[in-house]
Amino acid sequence: HLTKDGSFQPFAIGRSKEELTRIYRETPAVQVYDYADFDNGQLNPGNVDIVVHAAFARPHCTNSEIAASLAFTSNLFHRLSANQIPSIINISSQSVYGQDEEPLWSEDTAVSPRIPYAQAKFATELMVESISKAYPHTKTTSLRLAALSGGEEGLAPVDFLSKLVSNALNGKDIEIVGGDQQLEVMDVRDAARFIYGLIALNDELWQPIYNIGGGGIFNICEIAETVIRLVAEQTGHRVALKLDKQDIKMKFGMDNQLILNTLNTKPIYTLADTITSLITHLSIKPA
Repeated sequence: HLTKDGSFQPFAIGRSKEELTRIYRETPAVQVYDYADFDNGQLNPGNVDIVVHAAFARPHCTNSEIAASLAFTSNLFHRLSANQIPSIINISSQSVYGQDEEPLWSEDTAVSPRIPYAQAKFATELMVESISKAYPHTKTTSLRLAALSGGEEGLAPVDFLSKLVSNALNGKDIEIVGGDQQLEVMDVRDAARFIYGLIALNDELWQPIYNIGGGGIFNICEIAETVIRLVAEQTGHRVALKLDKQDIKMKFGMDNQLILNTLNTKPIYTLADTITSLITHLSIKPA
């Protein structure tokens, strides 16, 4: 999206310039940098108009990795504010809501992070909010994303849905403990569409917080059954669902009406679409 009409010059920054070059090999308009380039001035923050901060440890990472991401975020935000970056989009997580309140969660629902990852994500929200308070000319927003999945370049198949598809493709029966847990899964392509929509929108119209969800909430047995059916239809691999029925209370789900109204759009990829993209991607990649 960012390279199609020539309105934007995208920069991608990460730990490995080689990995970024591989990911964007079919999009040469994206200029890639590593953290050393940022530190030594090869990438000048003063030349940047909009920052999308998505460089953060994932929920499966160790506590030390999450702490390191938080330290990096603190340093990044300090440098961005010192260079008076006009606009910052911070990628946060639905996990900040915890489990104290029943879904659907709105942006006004009290946060109650339960795990270190969620606490760290809420800390990033507070950091970026402090920038907007100290420098009112800098516009900021934090996006609380639902669990993302999808067979796109750069996928680390550690999320729940990717693991199910990978197991089924490798002929492993799918084992579920509980069965009634409710999850909201969002296709990474829809998440990218929403982020692009905010980038293209006048930042004066941004709200401080947006819930970014897929709009569909499923119990994990429904998800597993859909994976089993689609893998069988598309690859011929047939596996069984083994359910260890237990009463496990876990519900995720966000009210994303604010972002839908802001951008006048809605998610377009279904759960089946996301699973199909994973089947295609993981079938040609090492599982």
